[in-house]
Amino acid sequence: MKKIFFTLFAAILFQLVSAQAYKVSLQSTYKSGIAYLTHYNGANLNVDDSAAVNSNGLAVFSGSNPLPSGIYAIVFPGKRFTADFLIGKEQVINIKADTAQLINMTVTGSSENILFQQYQHYVAKQGKLLTEERQAYINSTTASDSLLHEKAYRKYNDELNQYRNNIIKNNPASMMAIILNAMKEPPYPTKVPLTHQDSADNYQFYKTHYWEGITFMDGCIVRTPFFPPKFQRYYRDVMPQDPDSIIKDIDYKLLLARSSPEMYEYMLN
Repeated sequence: MKKIFFTLFAAILFQLVSAQAYKVSLQSTYKSGIAYLTHYNGANLNVDDSAAVNSNGLAVFSGSNPLPSGIYAIVFPGKRFTADFLIGKEQVINIKADTAQLINMTVTGSSENILFQQYQHYVAKQGKLLTEERQAYINSTTASDSLLHEKAYRKYNDELNQYRNNIIKNNPASMMAIILNAMKEPPYPTKVPLTHQDSADNYQFYKTHYWEGITFMDGCIVRTPFFPPKFQRYYRDVMPQDPDSIIKDIDYKLLLARSSPEMYEYMLN
């Protein structure tokens, strides 16, 4: 009897869990209107769900199928403000946000967002310093001032790149590592092109390192602002515009992506 009861309980529990595969609760300063749950596809935001904001400022997005991993954004009522967060394996997420201080938005229920929020706070601080040094360089009236602000700008930029590299090194299996690798520009060749062969070697170096650190076996980078333009640029500008070369290259990448239906479908399209 106990075994039958346990089996029935497990079946009911499974049905309850599967009936609501994702639930994103948004608590904001709005008291009415429609909020949207969206994901990135390049520069575009594609709508996944919408929810009415009640008089207590709560909006709940939920669905019976899990959402694919990637960078998502809440679009607040009025569509003037957006706020980014990650969706991975954990899909019962609570968000608290004040549009006057979106940098202080909190996301709980998802361990991936801890690293993401730490990154956002650091980038906001470092970005402010970079902007200030860039403006100071523009306003410089002497060569010594220009040099001073150029050095400061490079220092802050190097710190930002080192911070990103440390995330990749220390959290290689995280979504943040996948996303940051997708953001990185490929290394540029250092050989001075004195001959035609030098130019050919430089091109081959750039092409060989273009996808360094990027996996085609995880579809989450499709839902970012970084991967789609990087993918398009590769086939439009980096690859020789020869159908046989392009077909051979994409066939190989489709083979790599066979374990990721979303990546496979994106590349095939």
